[in-house]
Amino acid sequence: RVHSRPLEYYSRLLDQVKMEQDPIQGYWLEASWHDIFHPEALQSQHSLCNYPAMPEKETVAPFGSMFDAWVQTIKDHEMFDTSVLRKLRSGSAPSSVQAP
Repeated sequence: RVHSRPLEYYSRLLDQVKMEQDPIQGYWLEASWHDIFHPEALQSQHSLCNYPAMPEKETVAPFGSMFDAWVQTIKDHEMFDTSVLRKLRSGSAPSSVQAP
């Protein structure tokens, strides 16, 4: 596949990124690698993979409920100081670290 394009093509791609200070050129090249090496199956014309269907409606538990459930899973582990977790939940911690 690499040999299907002339060396000049790859040299021009390299010129796009070798002296650039803005990383956007590198991001563009990274996102385009499939099109560069598979011009017969451009990303704009074919899906690379099939995504699963989204559920009709998805509910998420409130943060407080998820936090409480998480605390229950770690409370018996010695490496966690659960007094700190109680402070987070009680509202006595600074606002920058309080659970919402």
